[in-house]
Amino acid sequence: MRLLLLHSDFIEYEPIDKEIKTAEDLQSKSKVRLEDLVVAYVAVENEDDQSVASSAVKEITKYLRTVKSDRL
Repeated sequence: MRLLLLHSDFIEYEPIDKEIKTAEDLQSKSKVRLEDLVVAYVAVENEDDQSVASSAVKEITKYLRTVKSDRL
């Protein structure tokens, strides 16, 4: 598993269309802005198991404490 964790002042996105069936339904198509948060990009690899996922959760939690953020 690969993690890229970014402490960001803000992130903005504008939902356009639902791309995959399992994605949540769009509440609104208006632009969304989130402030003071950690953005986590996660790449799961074939050989990853539950222990790898648990380690990732610990690393993300540790990073949130380090940057004093409670928003992921």
